[in-house]
Amino acid sequence: MQKIFLTSVDCEYSEAENERSLEMYQRAIDVTNQGDMGATSKFYQIVPGLITSVCCFFLYTGILSSLHIGVVLLLLLSSVATYWFQKKETAVYERTKDLFAKIQKKLHYCISCGSWAGKDIRVYHMQEWLKELMAKWQGEGNKIRRKRGRQEFYTHMMNCVLGFLRDSLAYVYLIAKTLQGEIGAGDFMLYFGAIVGFSDWIQQMVRQVSRLRTANVGINDLREYLEIPSEDLKSGEVKMPDCSEGVEIVFDHVTFFYAESTVPTIRDLSFTIRKGEHIALVGLNGVGKTTLIKLMIGFYRPTSGHIWINGVDMDRLGKRDVYALYTAVFQDVLIPPFMLDENIALMPKSQIDRERVQEVLKKAGLWEEMEQRNITLDSYMTKLITDDGILLSGGQRQKILLARALYKEAPVLLLDEPTAALDPLAEKEIYEKYEEFCGGGRPYLFRTVWRVLSFQTGSSF
Repeated sequence: MQKIFLTSVDCEYSEAENERSLEMYQRAIDVTNQGDMGATSKFYQIVPGLITSVCCFFLYTGILSSLHIGVVLLLLLSSVATYWFQKKETAVYERTKDLFAKIQKKLHYCISCGSWAGKDIRVYHMQEWLKELMAKWQGEGNKIRRKRGRQEFYTHMMNCVLGFLRDSLAYVYLIAKTLQGEIGAGDFMLYFGAIVGFSDWIQQMVRQVSRLRTANVGINDLREYLEIPSEDLKSGEVKMPDCSEGVEIVFDHVTFFYAESTVPTIRDLSFTIRKGEHIALVGLNGVGKTTLIKLMIGFYRPTSGHIWINGVDMDRLGKRDVYALYTAVFQDVLIPPFMLDENIALMPKSQIDRERVQEVLKKAGLWEEMEQRNITLDSYMTKLITDDGILLSGGQRQKILLARALYKEAPVLLLDEPTAALDPLAEKEIYEKYEEFCGGGRPYLFRTVWRVLSFQTGSSF
């Protein structure tokens, strides 16, 4: 599970929010959630037993061959038939795994709503609706479980029938040989035990191989996700150009398609943000504003066209250098349940400059509010981890983001409608704070502001 988590945070951002990757993630989580019945545990449980079964198979084959090779062939043929039915059972599992993962993802979403959507659930009386949805997805999941169960039952019954026929024929042959005087009582007991043992080891081998096949499906699901390549932060053909005098960003005929989309979100877009400029884009919702931000930061690569930073193609720069250019405030407010200073610096406590944290909180207009509420730099935010965690208002959360941006001191500040959920007075206060620290006589580090309000078309600016 740790490896799954590390993959989710180390991969390219485009992979992190890709629908196919999310389904792969859910399948990988399902494998680990099975615990000792999971795919990885099965290998440790099955392989030693399989080795033992194979050794005993050859031992008992040698014993029964001295009786008649036909007995061995009979037992082997019945075992092949048994394996074929076991294989069909595995095939049913393989065919249903993707659909089952989708259903589980929807079910887990419904279950998690109670932890973060409590206000909406109560105000809009969503309880019955969510219960119906949970019942629906539980029902869909149970249909798949029943389908798998029916095939498992059918396989088990056929194995019983084949085993009965196989052993009956072998025993009849053995009894006939004894009555004819061809073998004695001692040999009868030897071969009788050998047939019982041979059948048992064959059955175990078939079950173990079948379980390995099922486990292999799970291992492949896990491996497929873990093999998503990590984002290469250090690569880059050239070094970041000098940004001491500011940053110029040029979109040069940029077009961008999301995966599996036939319509471009951004089409043939060209514009220039000059050093020290404050830019606002105004227009309709849902036409690519946030996508533009993601392209600029380097989360996505243009499908065609180029993005230039101080005259250098961004594709030739290292990701770490590109990320270092920006501090961003997005629509979704991230306040993890860590201490206040960790929320500002977003780094381990041992690396935090606490004096600087206090300074940026004062500049953001939040320090006095914190002192009035007896909140210190070591106070936990939110109540997800501690009962005495601090709950912040919408305006206070935005001030946290402002302090976070001031702490990083990146050359370019990107604001992706961060005040969309605030009232007009709180919004005015927040933007006045941003203007105070990004305009006028502020150092160049805060001179370039990109405020994305909206974006009208893909071909005009």
